[in-house]
Amino acid sequence: MAVEISLAGVVLGAAVAIVSGITTGWILERKKTGANLDGILASIHDELEVLGTVYSGNIGGQLEQSQSGTPFLTKMVLRQKYFIVYPNNTGTIGQLKDEDLRRSIIVTYNTANFILEVFEINNLLLDFGNVLFSHRNEHGMTPQLQQQFDLHHEKMVRHADSLRDTHRKLKEETDRAMAGIRRYREAHPVWFRDLLD
Repeated sequence: MAVEISLAGVVLGAAVAIVSGITTGWILERKKTGANLDGILASIHDELEVLGTVYSGNIGGQLEQSQSGTPFLTKMVLRQKYFIVYPNNTGTIGQLKDEDLRRSIIVTYNTANFILEVFEINNLLLDFGNVLFSHRNEHGMTPQLQQQFDLHHEKMVRHADSLRDTHRKLKEETDRAMAGIRRYREAHPVWFRDLLD
């Protein structure tokens, strides 16, 4: 009988150890996943904040100061790839259970990439305007050239107003995404975040 009791104790102890090990592993994996997500969200927030500050202090600020109904006569020169955190972590963000936050991040990054394309089109329009000016300087103004100038000016004004609208939408979406990230991180604290500070 003593052997049966101690065998039962061993089996029971082993079962408790197995369940405890599985539970502990699951908890640690969830904390690790939560810490990874928290780090990515913090990085997205900081990337949007830093790029937003630089953008607003430069061409974004110039765009805000420009008048509606006028062409935007400043070129945006892109020398490197921007917006790197979200594209390198789409799989993790895609698993985010907060659908509004997930969509907000996606919309913000897509709007940011779209405005870069709109600036590139503006650059092309400015280049074509320079071609028109060069042609006028070489050959003088003709009625046909004046018509091209007028049509090009109208196109530049429409495009600049579209650029201003996209800029406003980008600011709204960025503010929404950053606020959503702050709310999410406050509602889902990572237990060892304070140890890393």
